Amino acid sequence: MANCPKCGSGHIQLKPSSSASWGTDVSGHSLFGVVIGSGVFSPSANFCLDCGTSWKAQDLYDLVQVISRLTGVSLDLKRERHRTYLNNFIAAITFDLQRISAAERMGKENVDKVKKEIMEKFSPVKYSSMGCVSLLVGFILLSYIASEFKNSDLFGYGMWTLFGLFVTGCIVDRVLFSRREKLINSAIQRAEAEASALKIQAYELLRVGVTNFMENNPLD
Repeated sequence: MANCPKCGSGHIQLKPSSSASWGTDVSGHSLFGVVIGSGVFSPSANFCLDCGTSWKAQDLYDLVQVISRLTGVSLDLKRERHRTYLNNFIAAITFDLQRISAAERMGKENVDKVKKEIMEKFSPVKYSSMGCVSLLVGFILLSYIASEFKNSDLFGYGMWTLFGLFVTGCIVDRVLFSRREKLINSAIQRAEAEASALKIQAYELLRVGVTNFMENNPLD
């Protein structure tokens, strides 16, 4: 924009700066399908030579476009009333945007917590691994016993028994793994649904807040 959003001055200079003093409350937020500032890092900022205000050009442009879409009015920042409207609009939606960020953060934290708890609660037992170890140890013991008692049939029966235990362990592992995966997926889906509901509620409150602001602050 060619004018300062605070004082309306046209004496603007582009300076290297990763930060800005204006618009930081809305920068990076999604507002009715538009990400203010496009979420892209900019190494420079506009600087007003009259009042010292600094801002990101993309932030201001996107916000003006959103207001134009909502109200049908193109802001002229040379006019004090339009600048007042712009800054009051930011003040009015800042809390709602913070609530959306909080809802997104709480939702993510809840999903991560559920994932951690469910993984700890339903950690795999690995009966097949136990059966494999038993098979190896049993082979050594049975070989020793069979050689001591000169009984090869004992070795054969014992190995078949251990092999059966190993196969049973594999089957049990598979059944428990399938049950564990269903429980994990179900718990995660519930947590994600709750997180999505929080976010939708926060966006709805933002929509209501913006509607109320426009009704109470008509801009001709």
